[in-house]
Amino acid sequence: MIANKYILIVAMCLISLGSHLLIAGPTIDGKIATGEYTTGHYTCFTLDNASNDIVKGQIWETQANGFLSVGFVMPLALVDNTYGQKTGSIDNSVGWGPKGTELKHLINSDLARFNFCDSNGSVLLDLELDYVEVENNAFVGGNILNGIAPDKVTTSTSMEYNWLNNNNSHPEFFAFSNGANTDGYSPETNWDGNYPVDYSNPESAYSPLVNIDSNPNNDVDWVFEVIYEVRIDMTLLGNEYSYVDVVSGHVSPMKEAIVCDNPFEEPIPIPPSDDPVVPVPSSILLCLGGIATFAGGKKISKKA
Repeated sequence: MIANKYILIVAMCLISLGSHLLIAGPTIDGKIATGEYTTGHYTCFTLDNASNDIVKGQIWETQANGFLSVGFVMPLALVDNTYGQKTGSIDNSVGWGPKGTELKHLINSDLARFNFCDSNGSVLLDLELDYVEVENNAFVGGNILNGIAPDKVTTSTSMEYNWLNNNNSHPEFFAFSNGANTDGYSPETNWDGNYPVDYSNPESAYSPLVNIDSNPNNDVDWVFEVIYEVRIDMTLLGNEYSYVDVVSGHVSPMKEAIVCDNPFEEPIPIPPSDDPVVPVPSSILLCLGGIATFAGGKKISKKA
């Protein structure tokens, strides 16, 4: 009987392991780790208040075992997960200008819309994701907004990741004030408060400080980039799938963007993968505080 019990336990472990292996690929948690994605391209944002202001983001893709995983990274020069101000310190809002920004601006506000297309550009699946909402006093990212059944879709965002990995040790990052979300402040960083922020070297402004007070930040696991991740069961797309594009979105407020003279030739500052990045020129028109319209998306392919 004991031997049979051991056999049953081993069998259950193998079944569990097998189900995990069937969904091999990136972990959909809102944080893009080195090597998770195999292909990617830049995507550029042209702001409606200055036609020559272009900042670059990233779209990443991996297919494995019948699933398609996609990561969309917004440019730090446009928006990030910094906000608030700790009493007695410099503004924790990196690059947001004199007024800074607040936690409440991220909640129930921003979104991204993904189109999964065939080689002719016909949309096979239209998926719109919310960046972060507060549900039962918890931060939840990646809620599906346009009615797609969630049973074959897994989503997350970097702000959900930040909540799950920091709320217990640093609840002050997510503090509420009468439900207005105005008191929370993101981790203090090494940013000196001077402009312009060097977004080409994110570590110069986005490294959390260590041992700063009695509640040090050395246990902080914080993603500063605004990231959307989604994994799709390929049965939703069929055999005609060719590429994914992010076709619209909402960012409000946004920073004053920097100019990117050669957006398709420069390397990505923090590559999620060690593989070469293919600079496929998608173009995004992002309206101030409102709707973003994307155009020119092409199939992502790995550089030979």
